[in-house]
Amino acid sequence: MSDEVVHQTPPNAVDGVDDSKKKSQYYYWHSHEKERAKLGDVAPKTSPALVKSEAVEASPLLHQVALTKYSWCNNTNSVSVYVDFDGLSADNTKVEFSTKKLKVQVHPVSTGTAHVLQLNLAKEINHETSSFRFKPNQLVVKLVKKDDGTWHDLVDDKAASNDE
Repeated sequence: MSDEVVHQTPPNAVDGVDDSKKKSQYYYWHSHEKERAKLGDVAPKTSPALVKSEAVEASPLLHQVALTKYSWCNNTNSVSVYVDFDGLSADNTKVEFSTKKLKVQVHPVSTGTAHVLQLNLAKEINHETSSFRFKPNQLVVKLVKKDDGTWHDLVDDKAASNDE
């Protein structure tokens, strides 16, 4: 036996493929992409086209804080909600009613922070006949009940936990 050691390099993946496969499959396609694009054999790369342009004025972001100070009173055909807040006025307050929701937003100019009271009501109200009025540093919201009767709770705790 001879003491000669033969060193062989491991075969390359491309080396094991015959020339006919190199010309017709994966290797040919990826190595000749630019040449094929010149011939029109490959779809040209598209660039995005501007459809419309318009200037948009940036509105300042308002920090929102939950309003938690309120009280309520139950009557036979209505519920009154009292929201106490320094500086309340018709100019900086927005009140929205829906069948089972009350939302009050106060935007005092001095702080730049929006204060929001959002209640998921325990029962339905008639939002078309419900109303609100302002007193000094207080908002009084009169929610007209859809069905007369006693409300034991103003807020539906189940609906409040589902929204969060």
